[in-house]
Amino acid sequence: MTFSYLFENNIKLVLPEIFLACSILSILMFGCFTGFTKFYKYPIISLNTGYLLILVLLFTSFLIVNNSLIFGTAFNGCFVVDWLAIISKVTVLISSIACLLISMDYINSYRINSFEYFIVVALSVFGQLILISSCDFVMAYIALEIQSFCFYLMASFKRDSAHSTEAGLKYFLLGSFSSTLLLFGLSLIYGGFGTTNFSNLSILLFEISDLSTLSYLGFTMVFIGLLFKLAAAPFHI
Repeated sequence: MTFSYLFENNIKLVLPEIFLACSILSILMFGCFTGFTKFYKYPIISLNTGYLLILVLLFTSFLIVNNSLIFGTAFNGCFVVDWLAIISKVTVLISSIACLLISMDYINSYRINSFEYFIVVALSVFGQLILISSCDFVMAYIALEIQSFCFYLMASFKRDSAHSTEAGLKYFLLGSFSSTLLLFGLSLIYGGFGTTNFSNLSILLFEISDLSTLSYLGFTMVFIGLLFKLAAAPFHI
């Protein structure tokens, strides 16, 4: 067996996410070497970066729709692609493009020369795409934290505003607390079932009629942590 064939389907399934990650790094390098260089007289590249990111998100949606593999799993069942994942990803990408287009006037009006804003938005979109296809609690948690860290930065992005700094700090503390609940709940679930894969957990829950108290506690803590992440009542206080 040729080694390159071993992960061929995995690469095809994750190709849109790989393309988005590489594009984010390329845009970041472009901003660092262009916007902070004396040779180019420190140009304002925020709008150019925004339009470039919109183009990248558009290409990512094309890769998702035109992928030859519509159904499949990758990385030992931790990453799943199906019609629901495809539709959700395209919806997230189109919504992100619309949000970026709406924010262009704000960036232009206040003359914000911070191309990092678009990098943070792109990373949050990347985390959402990974979260949609996650079929394992560990991968879902990592994707959720990538998205959450970007939201912390966006909440406190306006550094000269006391309200923005306060919002970012409170959001960070609340997110850290909910992440603690999630991790502790996941550890209890793994201790009770020996797996964190959604498919394996569904089979075990169907076959096991008498669950332990720690398993119930683990699912409860995960549910409460997700409600904290969603800021759902009464956990929004």
